[in-house]
Amino acid sequence: MCKQRPVVLSLPLFNPEKTSYNLTMTTRVTFVEGNIAKQVVDAIVNAANPHLRPGSGVSGAIHRAIGPELWTECQKLGHCETGQAVVTRGHTLSVRFVIHTVAPVYSHHAGQEAELLAHCYRSCLILAAERQVRSIAFPSLGTGTYGYPAAEATTIAIATVVEWIKQYPDQFSEIRFVAFTPKQLAEYQLAWHQNVPNGSYESDNKNDATF
Repeated sequence: MCKQRPVVLSLPLFNPEKTSYNLTMTTRVTFVEGNIAKQVVDAIVNAANPHLRPGSGVSGAIHRAIGPELWTECQKLGHCETGQAVVTRGHTLSVRFVIHTVAPVYSHHAGQEAELLAHCYRSCLILAAERQVRSIAFPSLGTGTYGYPAAEATTIAIATVVEWIKQYPDQFSEIRFVAFTPKQLAEYQLAWHQNVPNGSYESDNKNDATF
């Protein structure tokens, strides 16, 4: 992992006609609507269950896209604790790795849900950095069957990634958030505006945002 470096934030004021954010010149953050299993990046993140079994939603989409060899590899890993992450190969996908993380079930962790969800993102970023991943794509963790409210979950996702970039500005070339629906994409965009001081947002056909 690269050595921590301080970053001075200097962002232009919000412009509703744009969708691009700039914290550093080296890390691009993108928001796209699509299928997580079809992203062309170094690593994608799977919203896994503790036993790493094929499930519904994101997990089901990734397991279906790869096939039984992913479940075979997951069985060898066995288990993943809430807030932690494990890594498998990308197999037939256009990625080097699939990073599996287990989000908290909302209201089932004695008030520790927010920290556990943030730790999901940090755990994935750490594992990716250790493997020299340069681009990584996240789904919306915890907002499916685990019931995490979308507004809270996207706020935690944005805040955790921004904090990482402030500490390690050169670690990744791109951190991508993949929304499953237009509504989810709008939630990411709103969370950015509400949580990044003086953030600018530059809109184009790719829903691309750049730090």
